[in-house]
Amino acid sequence: MSTEILRELVETPSVFPNEAAISGKIKGMLLEYGFKVHEVPVEPGRNNIVGTFGESDRYLGFYGHMDTVPPHADYQQDPFTLKIEGDRATGLGVIDMKGGVAAILETAKFAAENNLPVKVLFGVDEENISKGAHALVDAGELDDVAFLVVGESGQVDDYDQDFALNYGRKGHLQYNIHVAGRSVHAA
Repeated sequence: MSTEILRELVETPSVFPNEAAISGKIKGMLLEYGFKVHEVPVEPGRNNIVGTFGESDRYLGFYGHMDTVPPHADYQQDPFTLKIEGDRATGLGVIDMKGGVAAILETAKFAAENNLPVKVLFGVDEENISKGAHALVDAGELDDVAFLVVGESGQVDDYDQDFALNYGRKGHLQYNIHVAGRSVHAA
């Protein structure tokens, strides 16, 4: 993976809900690689980025989210500076998920250089309720995707353990329930 791409992503703050700067950077990189790029608006100033290269009825797709959580109070370094020691990179969002986004951008560059059709999608709001992913689905952006690879780490509990490829992933489900009747304690 390109350390330079990862450095540029980490140095671009994208703490939820402020993804505008990083979405502009990603859009610029994809245009530079020769991708057709468009935005899928989620809210004013918050746009998903979709890039396609080549012509295909069904694309191999790659998805990543652009937002991060805020740095926690005891963060040990400048969160917007990439630090590399040996084979470990640190900086806000390196694992969740700027490292994955950098890998997707590197894949996009490879696909363009080798004339391989591919579709890449970058969403906003994953660190909240995934409005970006919902907007991509609702806009039909996945209708021509045969298989989607999500470049987010599957494990972050043990940083010394190798990362693994997972089929499927956890999601978010939210219910609004209205209970009629009188309020009482129940277990």
